[in-house]
This record gives sequence, structure tokens and C-alpha cells, in this order.
Amino acid sequence: LSGGSVNITPRVLTASVTAANKVYDGNTFAITSAPVLGNKIEGDVVGCNIEGDFSDKNVGVNKTVAFNISLNGTDAGNYALAANSITSNASITKAPLTITAVANTKTYDGGTSASTASMVTNGTVYDAYTLSEKYGEKKAGSNKLLIPEITFATASDAANYAVTAVNANTGAIYKAALTARLTGAVEKVYDGNTTATLTNANFNVNGKVSGDEVLFAGSGSYDNKNIGNGKSVTVPTYTLDGADAGNYYVQGSIDGSVSGTITPATLYYTATPTSMIQGSAVPLVSGAITGLKGSDTLGAVTDGAAAWSTTATNTSAVGSYAINGNGVTLKMLDLVCPKEKP
Repeated sequence: LSGGSVNITPRVLTASVTAANKVYDGNTFAITSAPVLGNKIEGDVVGCNIEGDFSDKNVGVNKTVAFNISLNGTDAGNYALAANSITSNASITKAPLTITAVANTKTYDGGTSASTASMVTNGTVYDAYTLSEKYGEKKAGSNKLLIPEITFATASDAANYAVTAVNANTGAIYKAALTARLTGAVEKVYDGNTTATLTNANFNVNGKVSGDEVLFAGSGSYDNKNIGNGKSVTVPTYTLDGADAGNYYVQGSIDGSVSGTITPATLYYTATPTSMIQGSAVPLVSGAITGLKGSDTLGAVTDGAAAWSTTATNTSAVGSYAINGNGVTLKMLDLVCPKEKP
């Protein structure tokens, strides 16, 4: 053909590529198999550049992967792609991550928080996160269980990791210090000794965590065993009780004071019950003085001798009649006479 021209159009190639599954790495980049070009003339030097991205970075099954393809090579100008963009599917699996608790010590504060952070001992974190740890319980003690924790900025980020938490028994919670002062008053009925019993109300306590149950009790001594008001009370010993007492110790001595009162004990005329038949002679009635405390004796605390009488006579109607006691006066104690009946 003389004087004519011929147009040579690019040969159209098809491209196929397969996306590979991957472990979560915080980005959308897709790993591909080697692309296959269809309809290429044997011997021509033509290849392709390929870039692929998942639809998003997050873990999922059969996610869409979009590829952008361009040709390269010395013969690339003789070809055109049937499509410059193709899609495939692949999965992103969770990234394995191990966090481990580290040693921690603290003073009891009523909670389980720990001031130190756990650490990542295996795997890589690709997103914003915070490491922490906590105690398995709040109680004071040694070799306490510590539990590692990791917190991600978003729930979707957290879902991209398979976290293994390794606990450690390397925690110690020291007892918290309490200070206490004596306050208030104690009172008892005379019992022949100097023992004073103090309750929680007699201790003004500082340092206790709000809501904790810690109860003080004390065993003290009055200045002497005798009755009186405003008596001096010493408190040599005390105990801590309550559900949370084991988390505390008392720092220093307990100062302050308690005012003591010993009120009189009561002695009783206690008659011995007896009976008689109407018309017979009235029997001799008797009884005893009861209510003595400790090593006290009747002679030490009373004057006189008890005398006993009854209002019943040999002509009294059938019924119950009082036996009355009298004749004894007290040196220091109160005396009452209950109405005992024969």
C-alpha cells in the first residue's frame, strides 16, 4: 500500500491478583500474590505496579481489598489494561499481645488500684493505649495477686488484639496507720475489782478509710475498786476488731483520758421460802443477805444482824404472805428488800 498509514492500538491485558490474609498491623496495606497478566505477547517485557488496601484497618473475615494497577517495563507502552482497579477478598486476624504484671507495693487505701503499670512482654501495639494493673483484693498482706490491664483509646481498637494477661503474686499492701485518743466516760456497778471495760465509743480514731469497719475495745483499770464519780481510768491494753481491722495498726501510744464512775452494788434480803398448815404454829422464818461482790464479806460491808419476820399467823387465810428482812445497815453498799413469800 503506497502512501498510506497504519494505526497500531495497544494490546489489552487482563490482570488478576489475589490478596493474602494478614495479622492486624494497624494499617490497611494489603499483601498480594504475584499478579498474572493475560493476553501478553510472549517475549515482551511488560509487568505491572500494584498497590492494594483493605477497606479499613480492623480485624474481619473476607474483607474487600481494592487494587490499583499500572503497567511497567520496556514494552509497557504497547499495552493497556482492561481495568486499572480490581478487587479481591482477604481476612485480617487479631494481633497476639501478652501483658504481664510487675511488682508493686502500697499502703492500704481500701481499694485495689496499683500505682505501677504492667508491661507488654510479647507482641506489638499499633494503637494508642494505657497499661495499668490492679490487686486481686483490697486486704493488706504480702505476695498479693496483681492483675495486668490494658486500655485502648477506642473499643474498635481493642477488638483488634488477642490479649493474654499474665498475673503475678508480687504485690504487697502494707497496713495503714491509725491514731487514737481516749474520750468520754465509762461506768459500771461495783463488782469488787478495778477492771474497766472500754467500748469503741471511748476511742476517737483518725486514719480509717471511710466505710471500713474497725472497732476498738479496751481493758483498763479504775484507780481503786470503790464507788465514786470522776475516777481516774488507765488503759494499758486495747484490741482492734471488725471486718477491716486486719488492714490497720495503731501508731504510737493512745493518749487522752476517760472519766470513770462506779455506782453502788445492791445487796438483797433473800428469804428462804417455807410453808405451814392453817392452825399450826408459825414456823421460824429465815433467809440470807445476797449480792456480795468479789472477796467482800458481810461483816466488812454491813453492821447488825438480819432478822426475819412474816405477817402470817396460825389463823391467816390460805394464801401467800411476805417474809421480811431487816436489821442490817450498810457501810458502803445499797440494800433493798425484795418481797419474798412463804
